[in-house]
Amino acid sequence: MKGHISIKRAIMGCLGALLCILFCVVLPSPAALQAAAESVGSTGRSAMMVLGTVFLAICWWAGAVISDWMVALLLQCLWVIMKITDVSGAFSSYTNSTVWLFVGVFCITTAVNRTGLIRRIALKLMQHFPPTFLGQVLALLTVGLICSPLIPSATAKMILGATMACSVADAMEYPAEASGRYGLFLAAVIGFGFLCPAFKTAGTNGYAMLAILPQELQQRATFLYWLACMLPWLVIVAGGMLLFILTACRPSEKRQISGAYIRQKLDEMGKPSKDEKKIGVILGVCLLLWIFENILHIDATTVSLCGALACFLLGVLEPNELSTSVPWPLIVFLGGALNIGILLKQVGINKWLQELLLPIFSIVDNTWLLILVVAVSVMLLRLLLISLMATITLTMTVLLPVFQAVGICPLGIGFVIYATMLCWFTPYQNLVFLPAFNCMQNTISHRGTIKACFVYEMLSLTAFLISVPYWKWLGCI
Repeated sequence: MKGHISIKRAIMGCLGALLCILFCVVLPSPAALQAAAESVGSTGRSAMMVLGTVFLAICWWAGAVISDWMVALLLQCLWVIMKITDVSGAFSSYTNSTVWLFVGVFCITTAVNRTGLIRRIALKLMQHFPPTFLGQVLALLTVGLICSPLIPSATAKMILGATMACSVADAMEYPAEASGRYGLFLAAVIGFGFLCPAFKTAGTNGYAMLAILPQELQQRATFLYWLACMLPWLVIVAGGMLLFILTACRPSEKRQISGAYIRQKLDEMGKPSKDEKKIGVILGVCLLLWIFENILHIDATTVSLCGALACFLLGVLEPNELSTSVPWPLIVFLGGALNIGILLKQVGINKWLQELLLPIFSIVDNTWLLILVVAVSVMLLRLLLISLMATITLTMTVLLPVFQAVGICPLGIGFVIYATMLCWFTPYQNLVFLPAFNCMQNTISHRGTIKACFVYEMLSLTAFLISVPYWKWLGCI
C-alpha cells in the first residue's frame, strides 16, 4: 500500500507541475477566455496562469503530494510571484468570517473534549437504553445524533463514538469480525459522524460550503432553516441505516451488556469538575445563540469567538493553548481554498465557465436529474480527490456561477455535495472515517463496511430526490 501511494504521489506531482507549466507558459488563451477576462479588467494570460495553478492544486491534493495546507499556501504565493494579484488580494480570504468562526469553535471543541463533557453526556444518555444489541445500536445512533450539533469536528465525534462502540462490543464479548461488532461500529459512525450534514454546527465542511455561497444565502441558512431543509434526509438516512444494521448485522446469539458497565464508566470519570461545568454552560449558551441566530441577530462567528474567549477567561484553557487548540493547518488551507473562488472571479474564469457549462446544464433542466448527475459526479471525484474540504470547496466554487445562471439556488446542491462526498468505498478515501475505523483495534475489516457505504449513498440520494418539491417550497433549490 505504501508503494502504491508513493507511485501515485509521484505521478500526480509530475502531472500537476506539467499542467501548471503548460497553462502558465505554453498554451495560448482561448478566445472565449480572453474575452471573459477582458470584460472584468484582466487578461487571458492571467486567467491561464490561474487555471494552471488550480490544476496544480487539484493534482497535488488528489495525490497527497504535500499537505493540503501547503498546497493552498503555495497557490497564494504563486499568485503574488506571477503578479496576478498583490499580497492583500492573495490572502484576502483570511478576513472571511468563516475562517474566524473555525478559530472560535475549535477552541470550544478542545475545551469540551479535554473536560470529558461529551463523553459524560453520551454515557448518561446510554443508561436509558436496553442492554441488548438493538438497545445499544439505538443508543449509539441516538446519542450520536444528539451530540452531533454540539461539536463541529466530525473526526473528534466519530473517534468518541467508535471508541464507545468498541468498548460495548468487548463488554458483550463479540469476537473479531462478528456481525454484532460491525453493527455497533456502523451505528456509532453514522450517528456521531455521517448524520452531520443535517446540522449547520456539526461539521467544518458545512461551514466551508456556506462560506462560498452568496451573502444573502449565508444569512438565510440559520441553524433552524438548515435543519428544516435537511429534515427529510435525516429521517430517511437515519431510519434506513438503522433498518440495514438490524437486518444485515444482527448477531445470531442474543447477548447483553452488563447493567453495571455504564455505571462503572461513569464512576471512573468521577463527579463533574469545575471546568466541566464551566464549559457546559459556555457550550449551552453558544448552542442557543447559534440556533436563534436569526432572531437575536448575533452572527455565529461572534458567538464562537466570545465562547472561545470565555474558555480562556474562565481558566478552562490556558492562554498559551491557543496555538494547540486551533488546527492552524486547516485555517491556512481554508483561507487559500476560498481565495481560489475570488481569483477565478477576478480574472473572468467564472464568467467563462458559466458560458462553457451553461449549455450543458440547460439540457439537464430537470432538477431531479441534476441532483443525480451531481451526486454521481461527486462520488467519482472522491475516488481521485481524498480531501473532503478540497472536494466541497472546488466543486462549489466551479459550479456556483453556473447554478446561479440557470436560476437554481446553490444551497440545495451544496447539501447534496456535502452528504454525498462522505463515502468510504476505499480504505483511504475518507480521512474522517479512517481514525474511527482504527479505534476498533483491528477487530473488523474495511471490506465488511463497504456494503453499508453503498446503502448510505443510495439512501442519501433517494432522500434528496424526494426532497425536491419540499426544497422548492423552502426556496433552497
